[in-house]
Amino acid sequence: MSCFDRANTRRALVVAVLGVLVTTAAVPLAAVGVADAAGPDCPSVSSTSDNGVTTTGATDPLTITHTFENLPDRPGEVQVTVEADAPDSVSAVTLRPPEDASVVNADGYQRTDDGWIWERSAAPETATLTYVVTVNRTEDGTLEATSTGEWALFNWRNADTRWSYSRAADAPEPAVVERGEATGEGVVGPGYAYLGPYETETRAVDGETIRLVVPETADMAASPVTVADALARASNSLRVGARNNRLTVFVAPRPIEAAGRLSRAETNGRQDAYVGADRRLDTPDNSWFHEYVHSRQSYEASPGMAWFGDATTEYYGAWLAYDGGHVSEAAFYDYVRTDKEGDAVLRESADGDLATYFKGMRVLAALDAELRAVTGGDQTLQSVFRCVNSNEGTITYATFVALVEEVAGENRDEWLATYVGTDALPPVPYYISEQTPTATPAIDGDRQNIGSSPMIGGLLFIAALVVGVGTFFLWWRG
Repeated sequence: MSCFDRANTRRALVVAVLGVLVTTAAVPLAAVGVADAAGPDCPSVSSTSDNGVTTTGATDPLTITHTFENLPDRPGEVQVTVEADAPDSVSAVTLRPPEDASVVNADGYQRTDDGWIWERSAAPETATLTYVVTVNRTEDGTLEATSTGEWALFNWRNADTRWSYSRAADAPEPAVVERGEATGEGVVGPGYAYLGPYETETRAVDGETIRLVVPETADMAASPVTVADALARASNSLRVGARNNRLTVFVAPRPIEAAGRLSRAETNGRQDAYVGADRRLDTPDNSWFHEYVHSRQSYEASPGMAWFGDATTEYYGAWLAYDGGHVSEAAFYDYVRTDKEGDAVLRESADGDLATYFKGMRVLAALDAELRAVTGGDQTLQSVFRCVNSNEGTITYATFVALVEEVAGENRDEWLATYVGTDALPPVPYYISEQTPTATPAIDGDRQNIGSSPMIGGLLFIAALVVGVGTFFLWWRG
């Protein structure tokens, strides 16, 4: 080989090595987690950043702790112990157990016509009330909460006490902290409680920690790892704001029959839900994503917008199943193009009506297609959803129309009046066939996605640099 040829080869090698270095550096940087996708400015954006419950008042709080215990010999029931730890400013606390509760111990409480009362002047500073209560619940003949004796899963807000307090004259208003705990094995979230042996899968995405609680007896249609990865991907794909700090998702074993439920209880950015263990991931009618989307809704709707809640969960439940690779494009379109409840008028539909799920889903699919078309693909329905979440005050139909116009960049009043305000059914064109899935690769194990770490990107770059320089000098000397 001539000197000229060798020099050209060395130059080509340098270019190749530099190309590898740039590519290696770019990959992790591109994977770094980003905030929700930018869109148009949303009118009337709320200044609050936490969807949890906040408390005000004195630093020393009134703490109400509910402790739940499984009763192996009494299926259908659990034991609840309520402890009220009152600051000096509180002179009395009154507890009112559920109507079907049976009080078995009252330490420091006296029974009155209004409930069980603790008074500072006559009892210890910390007092407890223990009762047994039925947690089995059915809705329209469907079992949605139970205690089998071996384990229990229930909405503990239905089983806890109501409470009130009085304070000394001129005393400051106390902060109030209400929490739940389990005796023995179990997990208690802001709304749901599971008592019994379990395992967990945890993922963290863009500031949201998703914890999957899997009871020992749960026979899941999809593996816990697969479900946790799918929910993490959904968190990354759905950029509509309103993420929780922590979302706990309980897996509901049989005999619970409900597909899933979201607790409306939120505490300091924490929320919980459950999904039936037999619910599949490979279907557009997807309970896992349906409940997850519910957890990303943070707004109050007027009667004319009651349809939007179930419509978004059903539509994005199917969309996330497609986006995550769990169903085909054909299956997605077949589902969202349903004509069920097609003659309903959405503005007249009440929360929970079948029309809100089915016609609502189809209208949102068609609206997503409209927004993509009029903005050249720059905006989607997610931008409207994000503006709904961030809007101050109640979402009325007029507010919704204004938000759609803001995202579309043009008036869509007639379109919305036709398909939301009449029994007309919109066509749903093919509009996502060229879409590249938006989510990052699945998150493995109980760790955060390493692709979201700038440190990992830097380490990979340094490693590539060392390898590149070493390769260059070996070739030069050879």
